[in-house]
Amino acid sequence: MFEELLVSRWRGRGGSRDRIVAVDQGEFYQVTIPTANADPQTLELEVSDHSLRLRIPGWSGPQLNTCEFSHPIDSERVTASWRDGILQVTLPKKRGRRIVVA
Repeated sequence: MFEELLVSRWRGRGGSRDRIVAVDQGEFYQVTIPTANADPQTLELEVSDHSLRLRIPGWSGPQLNTCEFSHPIDSERVTASWRDGILQVTLPKKRGRRIVVA
């Protein structure tokens, strides 16, 4: 329940959202997405300040999954790996900037 308050539900076709796991790990979000038999070279992953979009091409049309996060993402440090049909995405949170008062 705590995660649902921090990470919105995945929306997409094909009922895959029940198998997708997004976990707030404190300093980063860890997202695990089953991609079945998709070729990892065809996966389209896009990250913005507060969201992740994954487009998986398929025979019956593309499957689109999106997820919104409560804390801004540092898109320059996002990493993704694919193994045995599972996509793992690590989304570091943006750090605050300390301002020196003169």
